[in-house]
Amino acid sequence: MTYPTPLIPSFDFMLSRLRLSSPASLALGLLLVSPCSFGAAPTAADQDRQAVPDQVAAAVLEPARTGPSRLRVSNVKQGVTPALIGYNLGLQSPGNNVAPWLRYAEVNAARHWFDQGSWPKPPGPWAEADNRLETFLAARSALRATAAASMAEVEEAIRADQGPVAEGDVGAVHALSQLRQNGIEPLVQLNQNTRRFPFERPDGSPDWHGRWSYWRGVYLLASYLSENYAVSRFQLFNEPDHPASRHISQADYVRRMQIGSDAIHAALADSGARGGKNTTPRIGAPVSAGLLVFEKRPGRPDTRDAETGWGELITRLRKDDFPGRSADYGSLYNVYAFQSYGRDPSRILSGLPRLRESIAALNGGTALPLIVTEMNVSTAANFARTPETLDSPSYYAPFGAVAAAYVNAGIDELYVFRHTQQPQPDGSVKKNGTHLVAADDPLQNIVSSTRGAEVVRLFARGFRGARPRFLPPETEGGTLQAAACVDQSDGTHYLLLTALDRSPDNVAVDLSPWSLAAGSLVTAEEVSETRHGDVASLLALAPDGRLALQVAARSVTLLTVRPGVSGVPFARVELERPAPGRLVTPRPQVGSDIRRAFLALRTSPVARPLQIRSAGANVTQTEIFGQIGAGLDGQTRLVDVTRALLLAPGKTLEFQIVESPEPASGEPARPAEILSAELRLHGDVAR
Repeated sequence: MTYPTPLIPSFDFMLSRLRLSSPASLALGLLLVSPCSFGAAPTAADQDRQAVPDQVAAAVLEPARTGPSRLRVSNVKQGVTPALIGYNLGLQSPGNNVAPWLRYAEVNAARHWFDQGSWPKPPGPWAEADNRLETFLAARSALRATAAASMAEVEEAIRADQGPVAEGDVGAVHALSQLRQNGIEPLVQLNQNTRRFPFERPDGSPDWHGRWSYWRGVYLLASYLSENYAVSRFQLFNEPDHPASRHISQADYVRRMQIGSDAIHAALADSGARGGKNTTPRIGAPVSAGLLVFEKRPGRPDTRDAETGWGELITRLRKDDFPGRSADYGSLYNVYAFQSYGRDPSRILSGLPRLRESIAALNGGTALPLIVTEMNVSTAANFARTPETLDSPSYYAPFGAVAAAYVNAGIDELYVFRHTQQPQPDGSVKKNGTHLVAADDPLQNIVSSTRGAEVVRLFARGFRGARPRFLPPETEGGTLQAAACVDQSDGTHYLLLTALDRSPDNVAVDLSPWSLAAGSLVTAEEVSETRHGDVASLLALAPDGRLALQVAARSVTLLTVRPGVSGVPFARVELERPAPGRLVTPRPQVGSDIRRAFLALRTSPVARPLQIRSAGANVTQTEIFGQIGAGLDGQTRLVDVTRALLLAPGKTLEFQIVESPEPASGEPARPAEILSAELRLHGDVAR
């Protein structure tokens, strides 16, 4: 079974030339002459400067605290949070444990790279006399009239390429079946090798057989994916502006978008008619390697956009007629998609409004949804040039700042690149994957996660689902980045706070504008050098709505306020320890009065983070309920394990507490030495 290695979007090729001529590049060049060049020991800031900076902000390299740190939230609502927050998937095959880790990540979307080897076989050649638009139109009409009979051909092609599926799967695509079973919305990347389907003949005339072959492939796949997995989100190209796509002219790109988009519209119209539903496709484009690729960029080695930017190109032609257009055709695209890497939140805050205005100016004054389909603080290529990883504070802390910027700038969907670090043929891994895969494991099971993964989890927990977002919180002190929202279903308020300072901070937080009930449960889950997303603070909200929040150096914190849930536990249940690394509840009477449950755990010091899992030997079914940072030193740590109670209401609970395995060792997880453990149960404020 083969899976495609997607093109990793990188600004390397372009920035290596742009940096030479920009004032910012000159400043960066001066920064790179660090004290360590003259024999002095490198500081943390020096090490940051030496790493290849994917659009790194000065505030990340040299955070400057200007005074006491304060934060005050706003009660003024302005737009909504991203409807979808998800991952670009790596390998999700039958028998591996990607699904439990996705559930733990709390994402509600995933970008699935459809295997290029799974496309249906191209149709047989046409006679020379049939190379006409009329033949294309006739073939299209005939296929649409008999499409249901062709679904077996599609499934056969997928199974021949991808192999067997798991018991209980729907259709032939295991990953998509798993996504739907877990309530995760798929975005399917349907790009295909452009050389496989030529659109022009050697003399420059249209190759209608090549165009028909492409239309047919897109139509059949979109029909199959729509009918089996309710897929409505599609992309046809990944980074046409990337140097690797230089053989595609802008004219060729537009023609392929026209033919492919027409096929998707027809497929969803036909499959919807067969199933008695009306599904509108959401087609993303241009999926550019860069935020502001809407505009032309002269003076680059790749001159294809010297006159017309990629975004401008497709927006001007969104609804134009073209040879072969069908009645179902709606528009070339209806969701503006781009891809962006870097540690500079200010670029997001200034770039997204500018991009939105540019699109509306060419679209009759109407804005379009904006989605970032690849987001991370660094490309894999640039990560390869530094010893730092997504466990380094200079990368995972800016991750939180950039995530907050996307919320405050009004992004509609966001997809992190990517979920796993798949091994490469040369033995390396792409370090912008957030989850670590066991070495030499043919199933590529996940064994542990980076701190960057925990930032994504907290971000998704608080901000997925198009929740009303508040105006950005007012901050003082110079190093805080924040975003806030409310879940209207239960009134839970969320505040994502990134501290970029290299020293711990005591932040005066004012939540009084939210007018929440005194005594409400407040939790602060933290990602830092000593915490792996566990609860750093748990308290009852004071009557004045103010609190002093201790935040670690270069950390990301999700502050959650649950009105109506008491900040004081009504019960403490000591857990039994039947075996090393095992905890069992003494058959609790888990009733509807339990609103939140926290595992208070004390263990011997450990070298790697601890994982709180469900008991069981089958990795595909072992749930992840939380993680705790390394060290511990005998202190009590808290993890929110409410989800464990929800999965097994009224039943005895059994937990595994294991030290995160080292991916390169291949050794099994080691059980932790547990000193004490109890569940702290919280109920209604009025209890």
